[in-house]
Amino acid sequence: MKSTLMLGGVVAALALTTPAIAQPRGPHGNPDANGDGVVTVSEINASIAARFAEADRNNDGAITQAEFEAELAERADRMKERAEERGRKGPRRELTPERRERMAARMFERADTDGDGQIILAEMEEKALERFASVDTNGDGQIDADERKAQRAKMRDRMKDMRERRADRSN
Repeated sequence: MKSTLMLGGVVAALALTTPAIAQPRGPHGNPDANGDGVVTVSEINASIAARFAEADRNNDGAITQAEFEAELAERADRMKERAEERGRKGPRRELTPERRERMAARMFERADTDGDGQIILAEMEEKALERFASVDTNGDGQIDADERKAQRAKMRDRMKDMRERRADRSN
């Protein structure tokens, strides 16, 4: 059963919270609940709790591999729809079911910190707070616009490096 969020992110989760922290957006993806342009720890925790509740489809207090994969697939579909609505192309590299499954397995494994084959809210919160701390570079307990901008630049650079490595491997 043990197979990865991000968001994020179900945790976002996982591959899914760093982007959530880096750029406020959408209903459950907008940790800046009061719209003041600053994201606090309490706003992150509330956002994670909402995402967790959405992903825990049977409401048993734990996200299974199957629930995680279903949430990840739905999130990817929503992201693709939003991109199309905005007139943007889809992802540079199409996400095949096999690739999505491998990604989900890696993300799930990272999120399941105790290795018991399920993710509980505390595990999601722990990962989200680690990411929060990495973005909150001045340590004031808040992520402001400058910190979000710096995080987006870091993510862009990381993605560029990944694309270049992928291109190098295919040559």
